[in-house]
Amino acid sequence: METKAILKALNAISCPIPLDEVQMIMDKELEKAPEEMDDELIDICMDILEKGYAGQEQEQEQKQEQKQEQKQDRTEKKPMRIKVRRVLAAAAIIALIIAAAVPISATFSQSKVSDKIVQFCSDYFHMDLRKGSTNAKHYSDNDSKLVKDLQERGFEDIILPKDLLNYNYSKDIFIQETDHIISATIDIEDSESEINGSMTIARYDEITSFVAGESKVTSKFKHVEQVNVNGIDVIVYGNDDDDQVLICYLVNGNTNYSITLNNCNFEKAVEIAKSLK
Repeated sequence: METKAILKALNAISCPIPLDEVQMIMDKELEKAPEEMDDELIDICMDILEKGYAGQEQEQEQKQEQKQEQKQDRTEKKPMRIKVRRVLAAAAIIALIIAAAVPISATFSQSKVSDKIVQFCSDYFHMDLRKGSTNAKHYSDNDSKLVKDLQERGFEDIILPKDLLNYNYSKDIFIQETDHIISATIDIEDSESEINGSMTIARYDEITSFVAGESKVTSKFKHVEQVNVNGIDVIVYGNDDDDQVLICYLVNGNTNYSITLNNCNFEKAVEIAKSLK
């Protein structure tokens, strides 16, 4: 039985055929002079190759989807050990904004902030700290135990509010690292004032630094204030009650800081921000 008939029969019943062999058959036929070529054989080979490669691609996609589903299942089965305040702090840093922004509404009773840095977008704040000052004049005291612990984990040139360096902090510093971003989240608490929360530091490399400082912040905050201290524009979000406040700033264009505090009023948060020396 000639090659063409065999290929035609196998293709008709969708029988698997080694694609490299089919390619060789077609290449050999194409090497012939035009008048000697078997056009039907070439068409059969091309049809087999087209179906074969399409099938391989589909199989690879299915395998990839299965791997992704298995990975997701494993992730969902992992115990949720990260505290809620850690998630809130990380979300305030990393969430990127796509929607267009409009100036902050006058309904916010204290909006002492440049609309170049913070804008209100119907139901959230669009913050771009890169539009403000980010070049630190000096950094936190290297003798601080917390600063030392962070330095041991690869973080240099740390600048944190001095008032918070005296707070108790969890030695279980949560580190996340990708190819382009490394972040550390530290749980803190002051036993005297009962203020507690977390601080997240996210350092971006040169490839991803263009997104540092840009984030989406919930509109639950009614007060927004900008404080310039130590060469850095710091944005403070808060409310009238002792609920939750958020302090955000960007250092040297590539290191994003987000501090979430509970049981802290807005005035106290501004005071803490001013201790960034």
